[in-house]
Amino acid sequence: MGLARTERKTKWNQKTYDDIKVRVPKGMSEQLKRYAEQHGESLNGLIIRLLEAETKLVLRRTAATDAAEETEES
Repeated sequence: MGLARTERKTKWNQKTYDDIKVRVPKGMSEQLKRYAEQHGESLNGLIIRLLEAETKLVLRRTAATDAAEETEES
């Protein structure tokens, strides 16, 4: 990946996402990653899905946001 592409992706991520750091007990991260993979999703996707289910908030990106990101990565 070229430097310009990396910079564009970094800029996109800063504009589109908030970062949240979550601390978990040693070993739990790997268990969660395996669980997510077994269910066909990423760890980030798993966390967002669980937060949405618990809070009843809609946190996921819209289809328009997904399309814009794909265009940005091209």
